[in-house]
Amino acid sequence: MAKREKWIDSKGRDVPAEYVPAYLKRRDRFVRKFRARTEKTSAALVALHAELQEAFPAYIDRAAASYDVQVGGEKGNVELLSFDGLTKLVRRNHDSLAFDERLGFARESIDKAMQPFAGGQTPACSRLSDGPGWRTATAICAARACWIF
Repeated sequence: MAKREKWIDSKGRDVPAEYVPAYLKRRDRFVRKFRARTEKTSAALVALHAELQEAFPAYIDRAAASYDVQVGGEKGNVELLSFDGLTKLVRRNHDSLAFDERLGFARESIDKAMQPFAGGQTPACSRLSDGPGWRTATAICAARACWIF
């Protein structure tokens, strides 16, 4: 590797090599070496993930066909164990809800509406009023079942 005459610091400034301490140069080499390895490994994991995304449903369909049943959708979790039970592949497939700032507004509206009804509501509603742990997008969407709007 050729010696660098100038180094660029974290603020983008050129620093002459003679002003960069040896331990910082060693650290830089160490970090860059493992970063390069990490990028290669990450690319391999992305490829493996893509392969599994295609192969898993195909296997499930073949297995269902061998039992002459039809699988009812892609949601849910599936676990496949090796014969000796030491290796497990798990596919977790669930709803992915993404919200913007309106989620916070909805949470505040639900908090306000739940205060008078915290006592005798349905289990879904009482779960909503249990405290700060309920504040997930799924729970906020479930608030529709409480008829508070």
